[in-house]
Amino acid sequence: ILDGDGAVTGIPGYIVTIAPVNTENIAALEAKAIDLEVTYAHETSDWGKFTYRLNLTHTLDFKIEKIPGLLTSEYVDLYTPNDAIGPESAPSWKGFLQADWDFRDLFATLKFNWVNSYNEDPNGGQVFNSQLKAFRTIDLTVGYTFPRTGTTIRFGVENLLDTYPSKAESSFADKYDRSMSNILGRMFNVALTQKF
Repeated sequence: ILDGDGAVTGIPGYIVTIAPVNTENIAALEAKAIDLEVTYAHETSDWGKFTYRLNLTHTLDFKIEKIPGLLTSEYVDLYTPNDAIGPESAPSWKGFLQADWDFRDLFATLKFNWVNSYNEDPNGGQVFNSQLKAFRTIDLTVGYTFPRTGTTIRFGVENLLDTYPSKAESSFADKYDRSMSNILGRMFNVALTQKF
């Protein structure tokens, strides 16, 4: 309650009392997923060490009851950027496969990233009924560590094949799903680090 004219506190607009408000959980979320990670390392005498990593996430359910007693909304394999409560996007499969190579002072990494296809929100209208195709990219990094100085130089290429994501009409800002992909295309980077 506000002291509107300042008659009670002498300060117009000053808060006099705050009425107690009952708290209530107005939504429920149930999410189920399986995460799988496998790592295998193999060391050779002539060619160095090879390490392989597989990381997968399979989303089984992503249900939200927005208001108690109303129907539950299922979000798996949907892109819903304009839903105030939903997760924006919940593809059923995503992950990466990575291979690392270390040989003396040389190293390299090749990484294959993958997000499965999913659909725009069918409740968004007829213009938002397209399928966002699977988004796959390859990243490559090579580097060398100078043994005497502790200096490491690293060259990298992200999105080696210059892949672009599917167009998403329901994304009003820039027409793609920013939570699962990007429109930057192929990017190069160089890093120099020094250990003391």
